[in-house]
Amino acid sequence: MSCLRRLRHQLLATHVLCIVYSYLDELFEKTASSTSCYWSRREQEKINDNIEQDEVSQTLYKRPNLFRDMGLFNSRRMRLQRSSSKFIANRWSDCGCESCVAWINSGDDLRLHVVVHEPELIEKSVIFPYRLNSFHLVAHSMGSIIALALAAKYPQHVKSITLIAPPYFPSDNKQDASLYTLGKVAEKRLWPPLLFGSSFMSWYEHLGRTVCFILCRNHKIWEFLLRLITWRRDLHFTIMDLTRHTHHSAWHTMHNVICGGSKYIEEYLSILRDAKVKFTIIQGDEDQVVPIECSSNIKMKVPEADVRIIPKTNHSTILLRHTKEFTRDLESIWISCR
Repeated sequence: MSCLRRLRHQLLATHVLCIVYSYLDELFEKTASSTSCYWSRREQEKINDNIEQDEVSQTLYKRPNLFRDMGLFNSRRMRLQRSSSKFIANRWSDCGCESCVAWINSGDDLRLHVVVHEPELIEKSVIFPYRLNSFHLVAHSMGSIIALALAAKYPQHVKSITLIAPPYFPSDNKQDASLYTLGKVAEKRLWPPLLFGSSFMSWYEHLGRTVCFILCRNHKIWEFLLRLITWRRDLHFTIMDLTRHTHHSAWHTMHNVICGGSKYIEEYLSILRDAKVKFTIIQGDEDQVVPIECSSNIKMKVPEADVRIIPKTNHSTILLRHTKEFTRDLESIWISCR
């Protein structure tokens, strides 16, 4: 009963915040909240961001929700949707410092998330400028999906692919793959804290935006306080990266990369298996973010894959606390491909 009560409170809070952000967006940006509320702007998102339907995860718009299914607040959203179609690159609730808005000046494409099955940004920034004819790929967690997409596009050029804790949840129905993946990687749980944070930020759009407003918009203040408390001039890069997210990037990262990319992984693995690309999967046996079953799932799809389970390591420590061992493993993998 207590869990049900908490769920009702969360749902009510997110809808109250939806109305609050509607008025604040209109006040500060002269635009309707339909530009920030994904529940009400499927068509607008496709027009403004130039996104094809198969490039967008179902979870971005179709997460199960009690109040939305009941039709509450629909009239408010319909009115706002008609009022404006302007796309705001950096919102009033985001930080406007140089490091946080650098992506806006990087080109005319204001899409902050990655289109998984067409990794053009990696091609333009790495492959084409350096004229790479062959390369090794190494990726961790969410990056594994992007690495698989790139490898599947250049299977004859990839010497090896090493994935650390790759999130792969095979689904019988490709249309439901993104929703199935969301339920796995962002299961609604209070413990452990990392999973609670993932589910909180993935399921409740406006609550997540509030967190980003408090933490990310004021990241310079938090960094100053942490330096003051710890007496350390240089903070760990994970802390710096965590507080420099915008809500737009964090939201799309989960829904369009992890969830949206899940429906293509089956195809990617088949291409790489047929091309006989050297596969290595590494994962910690205490990983609470990506279940170990994901490594087994890839092994079933690619029988030649070398799966290595590292004892007493989790999703982060497998890299952060075993840097030398991991480097030696990579060197041995690359040498074996010569």
